[in-house]
Amino acid sequence: MLEKGISHQDIARKLNRNQSTISRETARNTKYGKNYIPCHAHARYERITRKQRYKAPLKSPEIFLYVREHLRHPYYWSPEVISGRLKRESKSKLTITPECIYQYIYSKKAKRYKLWQYLPSGRKKRMIKKGRKVRNNGKAPNLPCL
Repeated sequence: MLEKGISHQDIARKLNRNQSTISRETARNTKYGKNYIPCHAHARYERITRKQRYKAPLKSPEIFLYVREHLRHPYYWSPEVISGRLKRESKSKLTITPECIYQYIYSKKAKRYKLWQYLPSGRKKRMIKKGRKVRNNGKAPNLPCL
């Protein structure tokens, strides 16, 4: 359509897309400032989709199953212990950080499994990193002096 001289706006209407999407696509895949090259656009699309990693909750299914098993009964391991033991026990040297495990436990996907209850603290909501703030508003009134 670009070779026929059709404007971005008309192309967007025919493809039921936004005009800015069409102009970004043509700018991104125009080589040497002259023509839009569809084979370059498709090759770029293939390269990007190949690079995207597997979207498992915890990197890979093996790690996912290991974490879920060791969080629950009879182990009740903390994410720190799970992370350390996984490095030692896995034959293929699988690794995961404790922070990644915590993020999974408190994610929307895992809320229905209530994995937070297996943690040592057992908190339903995650606390901020620095912990709670200690407020000192002074002494309570009407206390006898010791």
